[in-house]
Amino acid sequence: MKNILKRFFASRPSYAPIALLTDFGSEDSYVGTMKGVIASLHPDVRTIDICHSVSRQNVREAAYLLWSSYPFFPQGTVFVVVVDPGVGTDRRILLLRIASRWFLAPDNGVLDFVVGDQVVESATSIALENSRYILSPLSNTFHGRDVFAPIGAFVSLGVPPEEFGKKSDVPLPQNKFVSAKRARFASILHIDRFGNIITDVRPTPKNLPKGLSISGKSIRRWVRTYEEAPSGSPCLIIGSSGLLEVCVKNDHAAKKLKARTGSPIRVLWA
Repeated sequence: MKNILKRFFASRPSYAPIALLTDFGSEDSYVGTMKGVIASLHPDVRTIDICHSVSRQNVREAAYLLWSSYPFFPQGTVFVVVVDPGVGTDRRILLLRIASRWFLAPDNGVLDFVVGDQVVESATSIALENSRYILSPLSNTFHGRDVFAPIGAFVSLGVPPEEFGKKSDVPLPQNKFVSAKRARFASILHIDRFGNIITDVRPTPKNLPKGLSISGKSIRRWVRTYEEAPSGSPCLIIGSSGLLEVCVKNDHAAKKLKARTGSPIRVLWA
């Protein structure tokens, strides 16, 4: 590894950041250990935390958080996503080039929303056998440390994707936004710290639902801003990512409606 590092430090004077997205939380040392691996291989790189509070093993929530944040990062950014219920199994680990950025993640749907919106420029399946770019011995339970962190560091250094594995087919997204008119059901992708309920409904001017039904309660009042909503009353609003949200002014919408991430909701068209 030291010879590889010398070669790429000499050829690249500046580096794009590495952005981390995990479900590891902040109670344990997992995130810090990943950053330690990255720093030991690439001490000059900036490491940015997107979020480490993804609901445990919630791939769709992570897919939303990645999709809603990546456009605001500079080109060349290496997104390292470790929400990986299948760690240690034969699930693939992919390195995709999309929108002039790199995405390193398990092939489990966490990239679906990004892939569904953008053309994939290249796709590589990471090889775990006899690789000089991962830590050894390889743990069956912590690929974030042994695979994702070191490869993320090397991608940032400019190591070409073919060094990590073989060219791969582009994964077909299984998770998609609800945008077709008359779709009857949707789901909750994320509940933010303010209690706003973020759904997977992506309205368009021609396909604008009349309302939603959550926990048996019909919500039909639309507002443009949070301040516009009447206090204590659930309202519909288009959030910053363009998805349909439910908010309650001066209150916690999710608690008020007894809603949880992943819960199904009904889309009302009339």
